[in-house]
Amino acid sequence: MLKKRSLRQFVPIIVAAFAFFASCKDETGTLGLDVLPSDDLFSGTNTESHLPAQNENPVRVRTDDVRFAKIGTVTDPYGGTTKASIVTEVTLETTNFGKLNKSDNQYNYTVDSLVLNLSFYKGWWFGDTTAYHNLQVYQLNTPLSPSQKYYSDFSVDGLLPEEPLGEKLGYARDTVPFINQSETIYVPQFQIKLDHQLAEEIFNFEEDTMTDRETFRGAFNPLYITSELVDTETRGSLIALDLLANSTNMTLHYSRESLEEDTTVALDYTFPINIECLRINRFEHDNTNTIDIGNTEADHLIAQGMAGSLVKIDFNNVEFVDENGQSHYLFDFWESKSADGEEDQFYGVSAVDVFFETDTLLYQQDEKFISSAPDKLNLFKLNEDNELEVPFYKPIPDDPNTWVSFFIGGFRNKDTQEYQFRMEKEIFEMMVEQPELRGPYYLSIANPENYEFNVFPWRAILLNNQTGEPNTPRFRIKYVKIQN
Repeated sequence: MLKKRSLRQFVPIIVAAFAFFASCKDETGTLGLDVLPSDDLFSGTNTESHLPAQNENPVRVRTDDVRFAKIGTVTDPYGGTTKASIVTEVTLETTNFGKLNKSDNQYNYTVDSLVLNLSFYKGWWFGDTTAYHNLQVYQLNTPLSPSQKYYSDFSVDGLLPEEPLGEKLGYARDTVPFINQSETIYVPQFQIKLDHQLAEEIFNFEEDTMTDRETFRGAFNPLYITSELVDTETRGSLIALDLLANSTNMTLHYSRESLEEDTTVALDYTFPINIECLRINRFEHDNTNTIDIGNTEADHLIAQGMAGSLVKIDFNNVEFVDENGQSHYLFDFWESKSADGEEDQFYGVSAVDVFFETDTLLYQQDEKFISSAPDKLNLFKLNEDNELEVPFYKPIPDDPNTWVSFFIGGFRNKDTQEYQFRMEKEIFEMMVEQPELRGPYYLSIANPENYEFNVFPWRAILLNNQTGEPNTPRFRIKYVKIQN
């Protein structure tokens, strides 16, 4: 910790100093000398520095338990081209178990069609909503294990047949409305008719397959849903499907004909997608000519969802100007203050903040891509498996239920259009003593594999300005110096 040896004698002074710091509107300069003993000198400093940052290529994220899965292709003028596709299982109904072909001497059962229904909600799209896509459905040639982890870069190479089971031409606003009786609302829906041979195969599954979900999983491999942009002169679009909606399912339509009477009854069997089903969202990105990767002097920083580009920061790179106007690397300065010597001085950190500012003008420049900025961003680190995770520490090591995030906040201030993260002083002091905690960290939207509570907007466009007033991104530290 910073200057532990002489801390006890300064505790009353430090408490008064921090309280004064928190309440003072002018947070710079020398503060509160009249409340301190006359033989002590107390100064408080609030200093800001540019936080070097750069765009980074995406890393894979886990996407094997999504509810709102994206489909389509879009070329965002600020984020590049993103293509999204889906792998999903279907399962048996909770009721109506048993084989479907019950033909006997009294009735004759025949298959009519097999349809995949994909539902979403009005407004859950991004880009040009009149852009035509050719939706295609394939079936993998192998089952997938539900106990494994699956990521945004899951490869389907070698797993697909040459021809799709079904396809449909459509766009975001050109859909069939499904009436959800329980909620009395219209749900837009893509309906894709699948191969009749597959329908016959399912219709003739044996009794044990149609009465046990695990047996059915082994008999019916996952579906792969993808699309090709037909209107290539447009920038395309993305649509967020609700995979767990009651109206998202695979439905087998069949008929029962009476052999004794001239009557035919239309029947159907629904194969739902539920939480037991494996659901993977795949993403492919091409930002070659759009995002300036690896350049700390890039004009903009792009933090994308859907396993897209990240903003990389490292606190080792922060340069810091002390109360005497001298420049240091941040941790060189604080390491020197925590070392032995200077018995007549104590330095204490009051608060540390990090700020990122949105470019509000760019959000409104293209009428096909008008959107607001995300309400929240998060700072992540990469773990041993190269996965993004929120960094935290345990103030009570033996208590697994007690933990504190390294960075608090990250919400957008709608007046200043800034995202502010607060780092508690204990975290900063840990960074002084443990260099491996200083970075790198990665900025992204709150949920980088998706954005379930606010499906779009899905990316933040941030300014990167070293010379502006204020510069952005920026690092602010408040600290006190007490001298005997």
